[in-house]
Amino acid sequence: MNSAKTNFSKKIHSLCSRPLVIIILLVIYFFLSFSSSIEKSATFDEVLHINTGYIYWHSDRVMFMTTGVFLQRFATLPLLTKNLVYPETQDLPWWSNPWDVGYEFFYEMDNDFYFILFSSRAMVGLIGVLLGVLVYLSSRSFFGPTGAFISLCLYCFSPPILAHSHLVTDDLNIAFALLATVLALWSLLHHLTFCSFFLSILSFSILFLSKISSLSIIPMGFFMVLIRLGKNAPWKIGKQGQEWTSRKRQAFLILGLIIVHVFFVAGVLWFAYDLSPEGQKVEEFHQEQKEKLWEEALHRGGIIERGAKWIRDNNLLPEGYLYYALSALHKNKVRISFFQGEYRLKGQEGFFPYCFWVKNPLGTWGIFLLLGVTCFLKGTKRLKKEGFSFSLLASFLARVYPFTPVLVLLFIYAIFSWQSSLTIGNRHILPLYPPLFILAGAIGVFLSDVRARLYKVLVSLSLGLLIFESLFIWPHYLSFFHFLSGGPKHGYENLVDSSLDWGQDLPALKKWIEENELELEGKPIYLSYFGSSSPEFYKLPVILLPGFFDSRRKKVPYYMRDGYYCISATMLQSVASRYKGKWCQAYEDLYQEYLEKGNNAPEFEQLAFSRLCAYLRSRSPDARVAYSILVYKLSSQDIQKALLGPPAELYSEVTIPDWSPEIYLPGVSQTLPGK
Repeated sequence: MNSAKTNFSKKIHSLCSRPLVIIILLVIYFFLSFSSSIEKSATFDEVLHINTGYIYWHSDRVMFMTTGVFLQRFATLPLLTKNLVYPETQDLPWWSNPWDVGYEFFYEMDNDFYFILFSSRAMVGLIGVLLGVLVYLSSRSFFGPTGAFISLCLYCFSPPILAHSHLVTDDLNIAFALLATVLALWSLLHHLTFCSFFLSILSFSILFLSKISSLSIIPMGFFMVLIRLGKNAPWKIGKQGQEWTSRKRQAFLILGLIIVHVFFVAGVLWFAYDLSPEGQKVEEFHQEQKEKLWEEALHRGGIIERGAKWIRDNNLLPEGYLYYALSALHKNKVRISFFQGEYRLKGQEGFFPYCFWVKNPLGTWGIFLLLGVTCFLKGTKRLKKEGFSFSLLASFLARVYPFTPVLVLLFIYAIFSWQSSLTIGNRHILPLYPPLFILAGAIGVFLSDVRARLYKVLVSLSLGLLIFESLFIWPHYLSFFHFLSGGPKHGYENLVDSSLDWGQDLPALKKWIEENELELEGKPIYLSYFGSSSPEFYKLPVILLPGFFDSRRKKVPYYMRDGYYCISATMLQSVASRYKGKWCQAYEDLYQEYLEKGNNAPEFEQLAFSRLCAYLRSRSPDARVAYSILVYKLSSQDIQKALLGPPAELYSEVTIPDWSPEIYLPGVSQTLPGK
């Protein structure tokens, strides 16, 4: 019997070691991700990233406010093979809105929209494949082939990973860059060769050409260096592996490497920005706004702001890079977010833990639970057997030491996320997923240690459940919620924006309208759309209600009557509406004032729509389009109740802490109360 079990374990070990199996997994991952993207319209930020990437390759004129130049340039490489038409850049002001220009580039210039979108998405998919390879190789070095296979399965079938593997945004790229950087740095700190040095420099350069969250590598690197010096292990130098054992020599070498990294990365930034449009033309860029930013930075007196100004004054980094980094930092300090019916301006406690709970499949949680229980039982057993001692603690730290890069990445980034005020989407904690999947590979070691058949069955069932959940939600990975949380049908009640609704489902709406043509019986179809894509491009037979980016779409006058109301989840929850949050007395007073005057001004249209959404939130949708667009079939009586009856919800004051009319309603009514 034991021989049979051993042979079975060897077969599993051998299967997980085969390169073909790993390649097949990665091919499945790429296919699931890319095939799901074919069903989706351009999401909110893709218009920005693709547009700016293309303009960086082709123009020396326009400067857009962005820092993620690596992803934007890499994703738009295929566009260099096409002779695409672009808006005349000499006619554009320097402060042009990239979404406005991108909308024209995508939908109004007779370009091959599908090539532009899907070729760029395929490039992001390649980054996802590279990240999967990193996850596998890291887990294999820690836990062997079986553990690495489990880690890769968790990665390849993870809905949050699959959701962002086909989107041209910085989120997957920053997850890749952070993991690659901590692994490369850790390798460099143990064996200094030309290869390890080059990989470290390369990963740091990619990282700092990505999002502003790249700054989190500074405390990560600091703790990794401290842990490395605290270990006091020999440091191999060169191909021959000459060992340096003196901690003092190691410290001086680390200091030298830091200086070289700083100079090299600064050089890359100078090359990327000073030789790019934003570097060449920075002095011509809307000087008044630029100086205002620096004045505000000084007034706040924060460490980051003062440090950025000192760097600028001493000409250490390109001003364009610093300017846009500070712009992103300040913009993200105040962002409205929605979480379980609550609205906040400066972040919500519990938002990211809740996202992590509901956006991971139950199969993934099964692996995490089994791993946690096993570690707890084994640790408790050993503690009871040997008792606590410093030698036991030293033994534990020695075992944990190899995992330092992934643990440091996990804990430091989790702390950054916990303190962040940008609680608008699960995508902002995407860098936490790969290190967790790597550590989950420890379950592979326990599989070979534990003899209980039930344990192996539970691991197999968890992986099977993960695969089932992933295939079941295809192609709507962005809208995934596991069943214990209510599933994707009820996701809009707790999370919106990029956790559910990022403007990706216009093709699904068109398909739904076509499939229900006889049922619709010619009734009008209204759409309130949250996103940067174009309902006109998809030839949707809809009447546009207030939505996001309305200035870019051709709207016609309308009045609300009985028909079908298709509302993006983010618009339904009044997160992106002009009148945000729950319907309150201040909104009602202003609405009644417009009613009495018989005024059909745009402000009244916005108020009427927000009042309609308050009514719709009190009832369940009649249909759901790909989970992100809610459909309501309303009669004339329903419209009367929504617009002229008692409000479905009425709060005494604005339901957003730190309310400010200057933030939400600039130039409109200043009579609305603040908090």
